[in-house]
Amino acid sequence: VISFISKLYNISYSKAIEHILSLNIHTNKHVEHKKLIKEQHKELIVDWVEQKFTDKHKRYFGEYELDESFLNSRDIWALKTLAVNKRIQKFPEHQFKFAYYAKDLDQIKVLTLGKEVTKDEKWRSYNIPNTYIWNLWRYKENSCETLFVCKSVKDDSVFSKIGRCSVSLQSEDAKIFLENNVENILKVSKNPIIVMGTDDQGFNTSLNITKTTKGEWVN
Repeated sequence: VISFISKLYNISYSKAIEHILSLNIHTNKHVEHKKLIKEQHKELIVDWVEQKFTDKHKRYFGEYELDESFLNSRDIWALKTLAVNKRIQKFPEHQFKFAYYAKDLDQIKVLTLGKEVTKDEKWRSYNIPNTYIWNLWRYKENSCETLFVCKSVKDDSVFSKIGRCSVSLQSEDAKIFLENNVENILKVSKNPIIVMGTDDQGFNTSLNITKTTKGEWVN
């Protein structure tokens, strides 16, 4: 501004300052600029209601000989309604859902099934971190001679039904698991048995976890 006044009136820099002061212009010495911060919107489970297994629910677990009462004891429920932030989620006709309840976190993971369900729609976790290990809390008071570490809660349930200590991973990412959970696993059992899928990811996860825990590997 001072340079502009100086050029406008063809006067020196100091004279330009004197001229501005003579105008007696009142300015705010401190202008506070308020930043608009978008508050992060976290989804919270407000309410979920279980129901009795329908024929669809029974068929999904039936081939593994896992019945409703046993699955309920492992905190797996057929889902009737789900409300997120007080908004009830409506289930399309072609979908049916299970609620996997992480009791120690008081959160759920929802499994959505149906002929037209896409891969992206299949799983949704609500505030459950990738590092979480399903059912590990059951064995923290009593260590296990052997502990089966599985790919899914369904596999984990099969081992549990035949009387074995078993847990499953929230994420199949070997790096996430190795960095956060090996110590927790070894507190429960000095002989973990790694049971994963036969695809590339399952193979590599199994191999890496086995090397780190010095456990056994069943593929």
